[in-house]
Amino acid sequence: MKRLLIYIMTFFCFTSIYAQCEKGSLYDNLFFTNGICEKDFIVEFLSFGKNPLINVQNEIKNEFKGKIKRLPNSSVAFLYNGTRYYISVDNKCDLSKISKGDSIRVKIVFFEDIRQPHKYENNFALIKKITLYSPAPALEDIYTKENP
Repeated sequence: MKRLLIYIMTFFCFTSIYAQCEKGSLYDNLFFTNGICEKDFIVEFLSFGKNPLINVQNEIKNEFKGKIKRLPNSSVAFLYNGTRYYISVDNKCDLSKISKGDSIRVKIVFFEDIRQPHKYENNFALIKKITLYSPAPALEDIYTKENP
C-alpha cells in the first residue's frame, strides 16, 4: 500500500513539474552561445507602440548601441501563456498586416549581458522577425460557428 501511495505521489509531482515547464515565461530555459540566445514563439498579437528605450538615459542607450546596430523605434505587446509582454522590435520587421488577436510567430534574440532597463530582472530581448501564424477569426465566423 505504501508503494502505491509513493508511486501516485511521484506521478503527481512529475505531472505538476511538466505543467510548470509547459506554461513558463519567455525567459525560461535560455541557453546562450556567444552571449546570444534565439528562440521562436507563437504568441497572440495585441498591439504595437513606441519603444520605451527612447526615454531611457543616454548611458543606457550607449550600452545598447554597442550590442545592437540601431535602437528600435517600436515595441510589440503580445500574450504568451496568459502573460502580457512588451518587447522591442527590430526596425526591419513589418507590422502592417498584423491585427489584434492574430497568432504570430516571433523570433526573439535574448542578450546574456544586457538587462531590461526598467526592472533589471530579465535579459534584454529584441524581436528580430515576425510572421503571421494564424489570423484572428472574424466576428461573423465566430457567430456562425457558435450559433448556426
